[in-house]
Amino acid sequence: MPEIMMTRSFRLAALAIVAAALLLAPFVLSSYALHISMTMGIAIILALGLNLLMGYAGQVSLANAAFFGIGAYGVAIIGTRFGVPWYLGMPIVTVATTILGFIVGLPALRVSGHYLALATLAFVSTVQVILINWVSVTGGAVGMGTGREKLGMEFLASDKAYYYVVLAACVLMTVLAIRTVGSRTGRAFKAIRDNENAAEIMGVNLLHTKTTAFAMNAFYCALAGGVHAGMVRYIDPYEFGLWPSIWHLLYIVVGGLGTIAGSIIGPLVLVGIPEMLRTFAEYRELIFAFVLLLTLIFMPDGLAGGIQ
Repeated sequence: MPEIMMTRSFRLAALAIVAAALLLAPFVLSSYALHISMTMGIAIILALGLNLLMGYAGQVSLANAAFFGIGAYGVAIIGTRFGVPWYLGMPIVTVATTILGFIVGLPALRVSGHYLALATLAFVSTVQVILINWVSVTGGAVGMGTGREKLGMEFLASDKAYYYVVLAACVLMTVLAIRTVGSRTGRAFKAIRDNENAAEIMGVNLLHTKTTAFAMNAFYCALAGGVHAGMVRYIDPYEFGLWPSIWHLLYIVVGGLGTIAGSIIGPLVLVGIPEMLRTFAEYRELIFAFVLLLTLIFMPDGLAGGIQ
């Protein structure tokens, strides 16, 4: 019993230290480091949503960047062209994207594995083509401006203030993911991941469970996209294609499939390493690829699995 209480006290103390560090970060970090920190927060939100879909529900998807782009462009378009403030546009866009995610998840009832990956690949390619060619709405290949003043966020004009928006979104989405994994829905996710036939025999509704997983992933991506649009002040369609989707997949593969910790560790490492290697610009990609290869060889369960 004393050991359990000591462990609990240690965890609470560590959590308090982390919370204090996160809250004080804007006052000690440079503007560049603050931007990287916000980028990490958005990446964590993306990784959490994809891990719920792939790591827990076992559904292969390359559509992450498409939903991410819909969230970013959706908030930007209704904000800059229709004058809808960011805090009102976010709920509208996330709900609409969640419904779209539900629809995109329907093919998962008939196809799986690489066939499902190809179906979602077609979706992300279609979305990117629309973003590039619908010039009158999206600005086309040159992208569009998303300044916070245009989105009705003048009170969040400084990065120090906006950092807390990203932090709040990241914390809330992490808590939601933890609660989901421990709920009946999370248990249904893991059941269809392990064995669909056995899950169905045990009473798991495959239609509801699979589409819920896709809808939740779309919700996370749309939220991350809306936050991203406010952070960068400018978006272009090439941020939301196949390669970004693969990068999002690497977040959870390197961090650890089927773990909340992996959804946090992966983005921290994959966003942080390229920045730390800027000094070795000509060798950065080679060093990064080498580190990634070592991780996959010696930690097949991801960094979270290797740490445990």
